[in-house]
Amino acid sequence: MNYEILSKASVLLGLAIILLAGCARSPSTKFYVLDSLSNSELEQEFAPSRRSFTIGVGPVRLPKYLDRPQIVTRLSRNELQLAEFHQWAEPLGQNFSRVLAENLSLMSPADRVVVFPWNHSTAVDFQVTVEILRFETRVGRESALTARWNIFKNDGKKLVMTDTSNFREIVTTQDYETMVSAKSQVVAALSREVAMAITALTQTPRGR
Repeated sequence: MNYEILSKASVLLGLAIILLAGCARSPSTKFYVLDSLSNSELEQEFAPSRRSFTIGVGPVRLPKYLDRPQIVTRLSRNELQLAEFHQWAEPLGQNFSRVLAENLSLMSPADRVVVFPWNHSTAVDFQVTVEILRFETRVGRESALTARWNIFKNDGKKLVMTDTSNFREIVTTQDYETMVSAKSQVVAALSREVAMAITALTQTPRGR
């Protein structure tokens, strides 16, 4: 009887050791954020004269398949991969909105940029809304962004511009930090386009 108990205990102990060893080998989850451009990166490209107006950024809308913690990569035309151990440190829509706002604060002549939802007492002269149609990486090839964006005036009451933009950044590695950096670059490209549009609007009778 004692031998039977000892045998069962040995089996349970062995299973416990195997489970613990498996847990020890599990990779830890890494977290990433999109990054805005710095003053030093922009000082040669943009030197806007500040004017007294406010830009509101958002809402930014994502496709449902991207609105998740896992970083999504495209393996083929119809197959996606969700990275369980490589995730966004904050909701992607919020991260995208914040980085776009930070870039516009450097690239545009606005003296203030706020992110949706802003306080009801905040008077917004230009509102930028973005619908992201595609924002993904094809492994070993490129990071791509396709976005439909609008510019409104008078607290979102008057549509003054709408456009759809496509940007690509070459990615030749499967390293996630590099892929996220490439995603930041295509967001920067969109920021430049929006900043140029707002600057043009402020220099025309329609924008005054």
